[in-house]
Amino acid sequence: MSKKKSTGASAANGSASRREMLRQQQEAEAKRQKTMKAIGIAAAVLALALVAVVATVLIRDRQAKTEQLSGAGRPVNAATDNTGIVMNPGKAKEGAPVLEVYQDYQCPYCKSVAGALAPLLDPLVEKGEVSLEYRTMTFMESNLLNDDSTKSAVAAACADNAGAYKAFHDAIYEKQPKTETRGEDAYPDALLRDQLPQQVGITGDKLTAFQKCFDDKTTEAFVETVNTKAAEANVDSTPTYRVNGKDLDLQTIGQSSESLLEAIKKLAAS
Repeated sequence: MSKKKSTGASAANGSASRREMLRQQQEAEAKRQKTMKAIGIAAAVLALALVAVVATVLIRDRQAKTEQLSGAGRPVNAATDNTGIVMNPGKAKEGAPVLEVYQDYQCPYCKSVAGALAPLLDPLVEKGEVSLEYRTMTFMESNLLNDDSTKSAVAAACADNAGAYKAFHDAIYEKQPKTETRGEDAYPDALLRDQLPQQVGITGDKLTAFQKCFDDKTTEAFVETVNTKAAEANVDSTPTYRVNGKDLDLQTIGQSSESLLEAIKKLAAS
């Protein structure tokens, strides 16, 4: 009888021990879950903090660039939202449509289209029938392995401060290499800094200021802003001609200034 009683006590003790172990395991698991939850919350808080820091840095960087663009780095005839440079400032009639020309100075097709349209477009620009804004991009230099899209755009923006944007713009295209060669210096510094400004009549103090602007890359932040805004506008090829954000079909503009103006106004009203 005593032996059976001892066995029963042992079984009871074993059962209690297992229950105690189970309880301890459950407590340990609950504690682990609580710890993991705390770690998850801490990680989430840290992630949010990092996002806030990055956002603050980006905002401050954008503000810094905006402040820079409001000074010497912003061409005198830059569009109010820094999307490009207005070719005919102060000449456009009230309510005149805005013709946006997206270009890259290393783009051969940009040069050919600009040359073909000039006899039709120039009279409209001079009369103020349209406001013409050039939005110069720099994407081609990544394909050609040089920095000439940026360099020429910087020079053109500096020329705007010297009052010679249109002439300098045209002169850049005149000097565009006949063939695209990867790694080639399409627009040497000597050409942009010395030859072209004198060719278009930038002399004296204006030449000195232009050359300092070019040497210091004063307008580079503006050029980068224009290129960024063009990408944000989903422009992925040049030349692209737009009116109020809508693409102008160059196949439908006719062969006269009147037909071109009609096509521009029709698109502006659509």
